[in-house]
Amino acid sequence: MALQVVEFIFSTTTKDDHDFIVETPKGKLSRCQILSLKRKSWVHNQVILVYGHFLNDQEERKEVVKGIVFPWTYVQHVVANAIKKQPMDKARVSVHISMHKSNPLLKRENLERCDYIFFPMYRDDHYRVYVADMKNRKTFLLDSQKPNARVANEDHGLVGKVIFEYVTEFLKEQGVNCTLDEWEFNIANVPQQFGNDDFDVFACLYMELWVGHLPVEYKNSWHKQ
Repeated sequence: MALQVVEFIFSTTTKDDHDFIVETPKGKLSRCQILSLKRKSWVHNQVILVYGHFLNDQEERKEVVKGIVFPWTYVQHVVANAIKKQPMDKARVSVHISMHKSNPLLKRENLERCDYIFFPMYRDDHYRVYVADMKNRKTFLLDSQKPNARVANEDHGLVGKVIFEYVTEFLKEQGVNCTLDEWEFNIANVPQQFGNDDFDVFACLYMELWVGHLPVEYKNSWHKQ
């Protein structure tokens, strides 16, 4: 479903809106119906969830070169909930992390072969994506809505307390001592949306670009493309 939506929304070809049908858990939808479903959370969830599973399946079949881990359950239940509750309680966050370490995508054997981890983050009726570059200890914020420095840095701090506690723990198991402060934070220069009708297919597009090795520049920039 996510791939269909991404390919259609970003396609330069002309198609009849009514001929484009997408299968969803709620039934079949045409593009016209999809475009009328603004701010319906299940659309956001299903598009990114299905796309995440697609990336994981590709990696399992060795169809992509880069090692990708997409810990959806972990992000959905930990990051999304934690961000709504500020300030976060360290003990509560640790409990959340312990609860979701059972996610098979976060098992050590999966992280050992991982080059990048995608962390979709939900906030203010919108998804943005963090990419953790495991080898170079860099993180990239990919956001289709032009962020500001305060929000971006705030998000990075919140996500770091949850996500990177696990990442740094994994690295320590490999004999590599590091802290969140050692990670380089980057705000990626990526295509921006104009309005609120993207259904976060931009998040899917970003992941597709990473997996497909397409020539996209990542810079510290707030400029729209």
